[in-house]
Amino acid sequence: MESNRVRKSRRNRATANFSECSSYPEDSPLGPLEVLVAKLDQESFRSHIFAEIDDILTFTLFAAKKKQDRRLALKPACAFEGDELSINADKALSFAHVWEALLRQRLETKPFVAEFTAQIKALCPEIMSTSEAEKCFQHLAARYHVLLHDPSRCVTLEKVEFEHGRISAGLKSTRDIEAGMILLPLCSSMSSDCVKDRKAISVIQAGPKNRGPQGPRLILGPFRFANSDCNPNCQFMAIPQSHAFTLVTLVEVKKGQSITVKYSDDDSYFGHGECRCGTCSGEAPQAKRQKIQNPVTNGRKLTRRGGAREKRRKLLESFRGHSSKGAGDMENVGQPT
Repeated sequence: MESNRVRKSRRNRATANFSECSSYPEDSPLGPLEVLVAKLDQESFRSHIFAEIDDILTFTLFAAKKKQDRRLALKPACAFEGDELSINADKALSFAHVWEALLRQRLETKPFVAEFTAQIKALCPEIMSTSEAEKCFQHLAARYHVLLHDPSRCVTLEKVEFEHGRISAGLKSTRDIEAGMILLPLCSSMSSDCVKDRKAISVIQAGPKNRGPQGPRLILGPFRFANSDCNPNCQFMAIPQSHAFTLVTLVEVKKGQSITVKYSDDDSYFGHGECRCGTCSGEAPQAKRQKIQNPVTNGRKLTRRGGAREKRRKLLESFRGHSSKGAGDMENVGQPT
């Protein structure tokens, strides 16, 4: 087992190459949110279990709504053959019901996470089959609860659509944010087994077919949903004496704008291919209607086609109901009196 000094040295080498990485002010005042986030920042987990649980949680929060959507709405960044956790749409919807039911109790983050973990462990014990997996689940549940439901939050997570109809997820500002503001709810932890001398941060996808020279995801949690842009409105910020990073705004960010960051100085993140960020393509990602903090509870998405189908179903049920009610009166029709 490596020592803390070796682990810290390796982490420093890995983060030294991040472009324009600013430093977190160590004399910042500590409120309840800061204390909680500081505790989370000290935690780190191995990349494979970290990635699997992160994907399961985000799939749960997006709450797949169509019966045919049996796969993750977001691509997992790493594929570990023979060692993957999975979850189908029905079970994800059950998780979303638990999350929403607990939200109505208006619990603070710690009791919320404790109750949510207990219920999910009973519902799907294979996800938390080890103590590391359970701690990782609690860690990420706390991260997303802070991001989505803390009263002081200024960003949120929602689906976005890029050119060519590609659906992903992105961070959006919920109010005007001044320049130089530290986005504390975006704090996310680095994997404990990150590789050395990384040239860029691998936030969502590692490379072609989720494999490649960049290896596993480096940082897990809300931070990874900041989309790349060559003219970003935020930059990386290292949290001292921790495993964590967050973002700080470079310019004023208006309400509803995407939170963006430049993944690397060169094109290594995109495999030396064409950059298709909002600045380079001239097309910013468009937010979808459904937001993650409002999971769908009925499991049905009423699209134009689905809405017509729903109307026909209700009409048929109504017709059958009327027919059954009048069945006794119809029995004697046509019979001799």
